[in-house]
Amino acid sequence: MYKDNFKKLMVGQKIKLKIVEADKDRIIVSYKGELLRVSNKTKKDFKEDQEIQLLVKKVSPIEFAMPSGKGFSVWA
Repeated sequence: MYKDNFKKLMVGQKIKLKIVEADKDRIIVSYKGELLRVSNKTKKDFKEDQEIQLLVKKVSPIEFAMPSGKGFSVWA
């Protein structure tokens, strides 16, 4: 179940997250001190302590998109 800060997200909202841990398929991000494991479908490499901005595409279940040169990359 999602924690309180994630429950308050709305579709279309842009949020900044800090990467806590990263590998090629998943990252763990921090949003207002709460952690969420995100599947990385962008094929981009991310680094710990990197800040990223994501767009909320769906709230239940949470799905994000990241701006890219060709529109948005969808994450689940």
